[in-house]
Amino acid sequence: MSQTARYVRNGAWAGIGFYTITAVTLLTLSMSYDRVPHTAVGRDIPVALVERISHALPVVLHG
Repeated sequence: MSQTARYVRNGAWAGIGFYTITAVTLLTLSMSYDRVPHTAVGRDIPVALVERISHALPVVLHG
């Protein structure tokens, strides 16, 4: 087998492997996304923490 044919064969196998891994990864992510409960972002941080940061930030910035 010539050197060029070997490069073509290996490139074809690499392409098939790359697209297979990409497809499996995307399918896995899309299937797991359906199972995750969707919550609002603001509910993840306690309100008291946000209030403390908003009161402390001006003090830190003004010295």
